[in-house]
Order: sequence, then C-alpha cells, then structure tokens
Amino acid sequence: MKDGKILGIVLVIAGAVLLYFSHYINTQVAEGRSEISTGQSQVDTATKLFSVNPVSKEVGNQFTGSAQSRINAGTEEANQYAEYANWFMIGGILTVVAGVGVFLFMKKRG
Repeated sequence: MKDGKILGIVLVIAGAVLLYFSHYINTQVAEGRSEISTGQSQVDTATKLFSVNPVSKEVGNQFTGSAQSRINAGTEEANQYAEYANWFMIGGILTVVAGVGVFLFMKKRG
C-alpha cells in the first residue's frame, strides 16, 4: 500500500474518532442539562414558596442562592462542552472527507 493511501486511511480513522468524541460529549452534555433542568425546577419551586412576602423572600434567597449559583455554573460548563463537541464534529467531518479524498486521489494516480 502506498503512503498516500495509508495517510487517507489514517485521516478517515482520526475523523471517525473525532466524530465519536463529539457524540460522546453531546450525550454527556444532554445528561448534564437534564440534571440542571431538574435542579432549576426545584429551585424555582423553593423560590415560589418563599416569595410570599419580602422577609420570606430574603430567607428563600439564602437557601436557594448557592444552588442557583451552581446551576448557573453548570449551565456555562455545559455550553462550553457543547461548543467543543460542535468543533470536534466539524473537524471530524472535514478530516473524514479529506481522508477519503486523499485515498481516492492516490488510488486514481497510482
């Protein structure tokens, strides 16, 4: 097998690995967002319970403030990983296409 064909196969495999990681990250992000959604609904429920008057609202903020901060941080982290997954997907697709192109080009020339 010629070096160009081997390079094409390696590029296709590398692209497939990138696509796999993209899929894996997207799955994990979806699970994380599900947990975030559950936590947010619990915080919203607690906020509604404590929002009867200004005094109870302040007490409620003491209880839910740290949870809301963690939810916000989790949302930001999920968004960051979703962006990484998108870049891995784009890179994987481009790498697979380049690998197929190299393999076919070398096949026609050889």
